[in-house]
Amino acid sequence: MVEQIRGLYLKREWLDCIALCNDLHELVKQDFFSLYFRALCKYELNLFDDALDDFEMSRVILDQNKFPWIVQESYLDIDIGITQIYRKKRNYETALEHLDNAILANPKYSKSILLKANIYEDMDKSGKAMDTINDGLKFTPKTKNY
Repeated sequence: MVEQIRGLYLKREWLDCIALCNDLHELVKQDFFSLYFRALCKYELNLFDDALDDFEMSRVILDQNKFPWIVQESYLDIDIGITQIYRKKRNYETALEHLDNAILANPKYSKSILLKANIYEDMDKSGKAMDTINDGLKFTPKTKNY
């Protein structure tokens, strides 16, 4: 069922994806993917507060995981999802706070470095954006995302 959800998400069929996520969540209340993909779809539909709720609930489920090293990237993805919501809401300081959590967890995760630079650009802080990119290049100088 998770692959079907992922497929609907990739096809940008947000409402069908949400419906299938709801079905999975009813079957397995502690399923991370149903909440995570539902949050992503709600974000795409500009249902930001609902998406935040789903991201937070998915984080609670991850916190209960017995193998935290396995789900580390999922935490990063949640922080990035939350960051993107606050960025869309133009609440840049809160966006940066969430993004800093992701960067602290994995300073080599180029997606979070690039997003931070983009937020600084949104704030008309080009110097800070360049500093962020340069700091990121120290960790991943060959990454093509820069």
